[in-house]
Amino acid sequence: MLKKAAIFAVSSLPVLFYFWYLWRFSTPFPNEDDIPAILAFINHAFPFTGESWRLLFVPFREHVILPAKIIAYFQVLFTGNMNLKAMILLGNLFWVRVLWLLYTLTKEARIPSFLFLPVPFVLFQVQFSETALWPMALWSNLIVVWLAVEALNLLISARKEFWRCGLAFLLAFAATFSNGNGLLVLIIGFGVLLIQRAEKRQIFLWLLLSTISIAGYIWAKSLGIPDHQYGIQTNPVKWLLGCMIFIGNYGDFVSGSLRNLAVFLGFVLTAVLLLINFLQIRKANYFTSLYFKLSAFFLFILMTGAAVALLRTEPVGLEAMYLGRYRHYSALAVSIVYI
Repeated sequence: MLKKAAIFAVSSLPVLFYFWYLWRFSTPFPNEDDIPAILAFINHAFPFTGESWRLLFVPFREHVILPAKIIAYFQVLFTGNMNLKAMILLGNLFWVRVLWLLYTLTKEARIPSFLFLPVPFVLFQVQFSETALWPMALWSNLIVVWLAVEALNLLISARKEFWRCGLAFLLAFAATFSNGNGLLVLIIGFGVLLIQRAEKRQIFLWLLLSTISIAGYIWAKSLGIPDHQYGIQTNPVKWLLGCMIFIGNYGDFVSGSLRNLAVFLGFVLTAVLLLINFLQIRKANYFTSLYFKLSAFFLFILMTGAAVALLRTEPVGLEAMYLGRYRHYSALAVSIVYI
């Protein structure tokens, strides 16, 4: 009992420090992108009218950011004002849930608790300050990670209840309208159902509803103003390096100064994960195992990195990889491979 209490106390330290940091340094002032994405929506959509429905789905660049608009709207509806500091604190709770999900997976796999101790130290630190202190990023770029992990965790299971598939789809749907890469949860989820040889009814419904969801996302995207700020990466070598930087930018702890280390860490993490799965894939229960779940989480990160490297080209987009905006993806990748 004393040992468990000590482990819990030590693992809580980075989380408590992280939230103290958020409370101390978060401000009630909006980030530049919060103004057109959230504040402008409130100014035009409150009180709610028929036009508000359309504004709810108008994207910011390629992201619909529905949760950010909804939480801001309810704040104004119930309190009469929008509290950005509260949005920051509440938004970071999604990261706590991700930590808890990883912990429960290790307990199911009967991994000793003390071996999990490094994970909260990896996940909770001030390297993520750009995202951690930015309301819109939390309610789009961070919430989508939680939704992806939660949905895939439900879907990959030895238990085949229909409700698990249904709830996983609802989470994937929410991810799609939270951030652009949420679409990947629908795609990966469909692949998981095929691999697990799920019931044909589940596969058909997932495919049908995913098609409708993607069509809805395309419709919502058409409501926005085309964004030509970024280009498309046409150099395959730069694209591959961009993917690896995305995966490994946790190693670039002095933003932009250790880029080669970020590339190296990205390749190492990907190679180690592939090797582990190669050694485990022949086991009978592999497709419901911890290894397969963590690999599905990693695949979401990798596919997100591939999209970012393709669509966020230099000189504007690639720099964001080193400034903390996407670093929580890399921290999760490090934690996954460690586990």
